[in-house]
Amino acid sequence: MRQNVNPVVAGIIFAVIVVILILIGIKVFGGGGGSKPQPMDYKIPPPAASAAHSEIKHPTSP
Repeated sequence: MRQNVNPVVAGIIFAVIVVILILIGIKVFGGGGGSKPQPMDYKIPPPAASAAHSEIKHPTSP
């Protein structure tokens, strides 16, 4: 493994992991429950997605 990790790659990997965890959560809670858990889950993705996109679009910003 390389010690120097590209921040863009790290941000993309982090975003992918977050998306996978969110999808698993929606499948677990949305599949077993009804319409109750879904609004709770849908409040989570927008901030995570916007944060990931801002990191990918501006990797050089401090």
